Amino acid sequence: MPATTPWPKTVIGLYKTELIKPRGPRRTADQVELATLHDIDWFNHRQLFEACGDIPPAELGAAYYRQNAGLAEAG
Repeated sequence: MPATTPWPKTVIGLYKTELIKPRGPRRTADQVELATLHDIDWFNHRQLFEACGDIPPAELGAAYYRQNAGLAEAG
């Protein structure tokens, strides 16, 4: 019998609770895939992180890499 850990069960449960059940039912794997991609896009490009100056993760990442590129050129 394989060992089970609570972490995957927690992630799968959260995924089902937040994405699948409220907007379901999803009838095909393609519908689930599109819903997942939609949520990932929202998380990366629209959700604002208060602790990081109310900017989305994609914008924060771009600023980080711009800053590091400038440091590499100066160094």
